[in-house]
Amino acid sequence: GVAALEGGDPVANHTGFAYLHDDDEYPLHPLAAYRLSLELGVENFTVDSDWKEFQDWKKNFERKKITEIPEVEYGFDLRDYQKNGVSWMWSLMDRGLSALLADDMGLGKTHQVIAILKCMYAMKDKKPPSLVVAPTSVVAAWKQKLEKYDTGLKWYVFHGNTRKLPDSDVNIILTTYGILQREEVLRTTKWYSVIMDEAQAIKNASTISSRAARTLKCHFRVAMTGTPIENQR
Repeated sequence: GVAALEGGDPVANHTGFAYLHDDDEYPLHPLAAYRLSLELGVENFTVDSDWKEFQDWKKNFERKKITEIPEVEYGFDLRDYQKNGVSWMWSLMDRGLSALLADDMGLGKTHQVIAILKCMYAMKDKKPPSLVVAPTSVVAAWKQKLEKYDTGLKWYVFHGNTRKLPDSDVNIILTTYGILQREEVLRTTKWYSVIMDEAQAIKNASTISSRAARTLKCHFRVAMTGTPIENQR
């Protein structure tokens, strides 16, 4: 958990704004603690002493410069707004943040995400694979694009009765929300990035899919949706 001093006095009775709890079912992102300190207007706040992830994240987030995005061939051309989208996602990833890519349907969100994945795996350091979770029909669309374009990315569809995660030599694992619910190995594996396509499927925090998605461990997350968000009044 994390607690902060508000108005100079210790927070005796923790409220939702002064205290955040962290556990395996609802893991707390370091950004949540950082945002809490900004909302309370405090510079000194306490996090669990063994929460090394927060200290590493805060140091990285407050860097003045971001890592330069590598120049690579994607296997397809991007329009200017898509190039901006790739650069935006790269800057968020480099700061330890996540991305919500919500361009309208038909504007090439998948191309932008494939491009950022290509940039990730163009770096010299060895990375674990990334996980793409989507409805079954959308997994098929991802497969078609990866077959069509010469991206240089190595991928595998984790689906069907004989599904088994490859031991090595793969950059992207494609799977469905249903498989994510049933396969514990997906929730215990440390991924480099997690891509949630048609992410409106997990907008309800109480659903099994949403809870399973929150337990995924990774360096960078992207939620993709072309479905407008309806405001509840």
